[in-house]
Formats: sequence, C-alpha cells, structure tokens
Amino acid sequence: MADLKEKTRNAIELFNQHRVGEWLKDFTEDAEFVNPLAGRLKGRNAISAHFTQLYETYPDIKVTAQRILNDGNVIVVEYTVTGTNTGPLPLPTGEVLPATNKKIEVAAVDVATNDANARITSIHQYFDAASALQQLGLMPAPAAAHA
Repeated sequence: MADLKEKTRNAIELFNQHRVGEWLKDFTEDAEFVNPLAGRLKGRNAISAHFTQLYETYPDIKVTAQRILNDGNVIVVEYTVTGTNTGPLPLPTGEVLPATNKKIEVAAVDVATNDANARITSIHQYFDAASALQQLGLMPAPAAAHA
C-alpha cells in the first residue's frame, strides 16, 4: 500500500490550496464523508459540492496538522482549522446566514479509511461544532465560560 501518511500530507496541501478536484481523485466514487454540521455525504459529487461551498464560506480556510497516525488502511489526523467567515453560511436546517466576518479556530480529528489501492472510502470528521458556532457569534458561550 502507498505511504498513507505522505498521501495525507499532500491531501492537506491540496485542501489548503483549494484544489478540491485534485484531492478528490484519491476518493472512491462512492466515498462517504461525515461531519457534525454537514451530516453524511455520499459520493464524490456530494463531497465536492460541500467543500466548494466551504471555500466560499471561508475563503482563507487552512488546516494545520499536529499529528498523523497510520494503522493499516486507517489514517487519523489531529489538526487545527482556521478561517474567516466572509461568505454565506449554510446551516444544517437549509437556512443560509449572511457572513459574520468572524474568525474561527477549531481543533478537529479526521478518521479516514482507505481501500487496498490507497483510495479513500470514508472520512469521519470530529470537531466541537458548538465552539465554532460560538466563535461565529451564532451561539452563546456556556455560563461557566463567563466566570
């Protein structure tokens, strides 16, 4: 199997350069992407549409990896994502909010499964959605945070 850590580093660079089409070439046609706000997306077209919208919402979005772990066909990436919300913000409800012009910095983890040809079959993404919404001014901080 290809060096999945190196492929992951390259994928992060493609993501940071907004080259989603090139990045998605490493996905199977029926790949799955799951995250707390987008829900479950199936297939390269749905995944592409999600990330195209993400780049409109956060034109300066950037991923900085802290750790990449590999266990067989699974890659786990611990990272920080930063960006400024200067574009429309679609919500899981279908509602679209205007840009908040606020910055976010969120810790996240991706768990990616690859097939025998080192193509991504699924990515499950975990991050603190409440923190992201708080940073955007769309949700109040918990009372304990004010103390």
